[in-house]
Amino acid sequence: MNLRGSHDQRSYSGDVLKRPVPVGRDFFTYYFPMTDYEKKNRQRLITLLSNLPSCASPVGWKSMGKFAVGGLTEIGFSKNTELLLVISSSGRGVIDCARGEKNLTR
Repeated sequence: MNLRGSHDQRSYSGDVLKRPVPVGRDFFTYYFPMTDYEKKNRQRLITLLSNLPSCASPVGWKSMGKFAVGGLTEIGFSKNTELLLVISSSGRGVIDCARGEKNLTR
């Protein structure tokens, strides 16, 4: 599976990832440098997201917290509880929406 898009046909062997990352360099950008196209697209997405308006919770809802989930792939609510299942490239997590607490289950 190519997570970087169909325009990118690069592949990486496991041995490459064993090299230490130089001090001051980011792991991802060191091992998987972005093309100019990817850099422009990343900046475009950052600009779009930073321009989204912020608004209050809908009537009857209360904000219980904010959670960053990198590599989000799926999300789903429980039918019988106030639990939210979050699946990402890092594993699975359960958020208790009533308490605003996150528990990583991997």
